Amino acid sequence: DVHLFISQLHLAFLKFHNHVVDEVRRQGVAPDDVFREVQRIVRWHYQWIVINEFLPLTVGEKTMHDILDHGPRYFGAKSGQQPYIPVEFADAAYRFGHSQIRPRYTLNAYGAKGNVFPDCAGTNPVNHDRVIDWTYFFTIPDRRAPQASKLIDTTMAHSLMDLPERVVGSTDTPEEKSLAYRDLGRGSALDLPSGEAVAHFIGAQPLSREE
Repeated sequence: DVHLFISQLHLAFLKFHNHVVDEVRRQGVAPDDVFREVQRIVRWHYQWIVINEFLPLTVGEKTMHDILDHGPRYFGAKSGQQPYIPVEFADAAYRFGHSQIRPRYTLNAYGAKGNVFPDCAGTNPVNHDRVIDWTYFFTIPDRRAPQASKLIDTTMAHSLMDLPERVVGSTDTPEEKSLAYRDLGRGSALDLPSGEAVAHFIGAQPLSREE
């Protein structure tokens, strides 16, 4: 299920890529080298955004500078091994983003609004009045303030707790429509370590049952 926001973000990257193609050709780069040069420039821009904006906003400036200055403490590809995303991150830690999803979004100046599901579920052509205006989502100089994400906490928007059948399939079990339930089920199926086990591994004090 390709979500409206994801598909529109992919489109923005495609447009940026094509703009860079035009710029690189204008600079006289040899035709055989254009794609390779464009690929490098686009990747570097994306990585710059991740390191200089996304990660500091997510983990804090202090943690980000510590990683940049001293490298990762608990994870790193072994010598000669291709870097990869560990399952503990992809299917557990990174799911904090689900709690940041707002109950409702304004999409653009036309006044289009909607819940993440089902209003913005995607998989269909995007009408002109529902095209995403990214000034409503990202901080852009001299433009309006974007909609803030929810805090990283233990709650989710209602639309994520009652996912539509097109996402979860037919089920008579209400819990199976909940993204929280599905996240926990996925972690169990992948035999992910518990939070306590990870805390012991990194030398941190595990939370108590009350916490």
